[in-house]
Amino acid sequence: MSESPQGRKTDRANDEALRRAVALHRAGRVTEALARYDLILAARPDDPDALSRSAVALFQLGDPAGAEERLRKAVERAPDHAEAFGNLGIVLRARGRSEEAESAYARAVAIEPGNANALFNLGIAKHGAGKLAEAEAAYRKALEVRPGWAEALNNLGNVLRDAGMLEDALAVLERATAAAPNDARTHYNWGCVLQELKRPFEATAAFERAVEIAPDLAEAHNNLGILAMEAGAFDRADAALRKAIALRPDYAEAHNNLGNLMKAWGKLADAGAAYRRAVEARPDYARAYYALVDLDPGSVDGNDISRMESAFADKPPTSGERAELGFALARIREKRKDYDRAFEYLETANRIRRAGFDYRASDTKRIVDHTIAAFTPDVFEATDGGGVRSDVPIFVLGMPRSGTTLVEQILASHSDVFGAGEREEFRRCLHVVRAESGREEDFLEALSALERDTWTRLGESYLQALHMVAPNARRITDKMPANFLYLGFIHLALPEAKIVHCVRNPVDTCLSCFKADFVSPQPFAYDLAELGLCFRDYRRLMDHWHAALPGKILDIGYEDLVANQERETRRLLEYCGLAWEDACLSFHATERPVLTASNAQVRKPLYRDSIDRWRRYEPHLGPLLDALGPLAERREAD
Repeated sequence: MSESPQGRKTDRANDEALRRAVALHRAGRVTEALARYDLILAARPDDPDALSRSAVALFQLGDPAGAEERLRKAVERAPDHAEAFGNLGIVLRARGRSEEAESAYARAVAIEPGNANALFNLGIAKHGAGKLAEAEAAYRKALEVRPGWAEALNNLGNVLRDAGMLEDALAVLERATAAAPNDARTHYNWGCVLQELKRPFEATAAFERAVEIAPDLAEAHNNLGILAMEAGAFDRADAALRKAIALRPDYAEAHNNLGNLMKAWGKLADAGAAYRRAVEARPDYARAYYALVDLDPGSVDGNDISRMESAFADKPPTSGERAELGFALARIREKRKDYDRAFEYLETANRIRRAGFDYRASDTKRIVDHTIAAFTPDVFEATDGGGVRSDVPIFVLGMPRSGTTLVEQILASHSDVFGAGEREEFRRCLHVVRAESGREEDFLEALSALERDTWTRLGESYLQALHMVAPNARRITDKMPANFLYLGFIHLALPEAKIVHCVRNPVDTCLSCFKADFVSPQPFAYDLAELGLCFRDYRRLMDHWHAALPGKILDIGYEDLVANQERETRRLLEYCGLAWEDACLSFHATERPVLTASNAQVRKPLYRDSIDRWRRYEPHLGPLLDALGPLAERREAD
């Protein structure tokens, strides 16, 4: 059927009216634009373009219900109107109806697969729903349509980060910062990935660029505070965290981080006050509750416990926050001597944590087997003469929760010793040397064939990194517990370094790991049987190091230290070549930053409460005792 001339003239008039309304809308004159749209709709109530665009105006003017009503009408009248479905998704998402919004975006993309805006919004919806692979696909398709779109690159980088694909996320966010060099949020996101990749200097530069562009970006100041704290620059950390709080007084995470700083600094009352402000800002803030309880289980009252129990029940079954609350509630129940209920919370919390890791005890066994096979007495003899002759480093190592923080605090109380805490430098330097060797795939098997200069370079690069932490220190401790895995390399690179091995009752050590919500995850620590197997492999490797390097390693027993503090302290100092100083007996009075989980305990004199603590939970520890085998049978002697 042909249209009449009059009809065509009317259409042209309405098209021109719509163009004028859109021009006003784009110029930011939203109220005037809406009035024009309404005039068009008075003449043509079913015009889908006018319905869709006027809905956007209503939404911008604070009427989401009216916007949704018009968009519903638009898609009913024009089921193939991609723009209307896309706008409907935006409105539905703003109204908290995420699943409906996702469906609307998906419909817009189905109608118009090359609609970059619809793909972008679909990516947002998929990301919010936790559908990371689908979100990634949507953003990548949007970028095919609009290459170099900074906002899409930024969001894609965040998706990849959440998926644990950190290197891929870093590459995408680097492109995003190049595309939008003056976008503070993009630099911030880039910094977050660098921070997770343990590249603190680059992360700091990214956050500093973010606050240079946007001085009021509280999140960037918060992360600068975390990085400064980890670097031991406590004054700088304090300033950054307080700046974040000044910008956002209800910033719970910043209050919590300030609490961590005060705790590490030994200012325990200030730490408790900061944690308290964190839970006041966020009454279900699991991490701050855990920190409060870890600082002092008696510092929480009945109202706190009720809120924690309600939050524990309400959090999704696999939620990390539920795990944090479980660890905290276990501490409270233990304080009240309700050990059965405490263990129920521990089991739940550890089960949640364990689900996040693809860990196999057999992998640990294989690594230990290969290490023992590689580091034979012949290897040490063949490589003798390499490395750097320096007694600066003192390595304090062992299983987590075996007393490494206590031993380092004793050493750091000596005037010649700087306590550097848990350092990643040796492992990083080893990885560099391994990559440069040309034998990366068979590095362990090729130890005897490698040039002695290999170990000299490793020692020099490690010492250089260590001196960056404390340039003028005579001796420096590195208390990364897991360095027991690299002890053979440590001896090759630094044959005069002192090795202090912290030993504690195997059952107490493993139970203490099971009770700890580690800041740096320990994949082996969340299952009792796996803990026992890991401990056996660790002890087997330490037995090998003692046999291969006789007299090079000093064992310090936690129980021995508690029983006779002065004798064991004298033995420790003598081994390290340090003169006696009374301050080492009063280690709890030493003012220095301590960033590990035991930082509150080392502010107190030695106490016996942690010895044989496992007996309180003995009925629940069958899998651990079975896995420990003969080591569990020796627990009375250890």
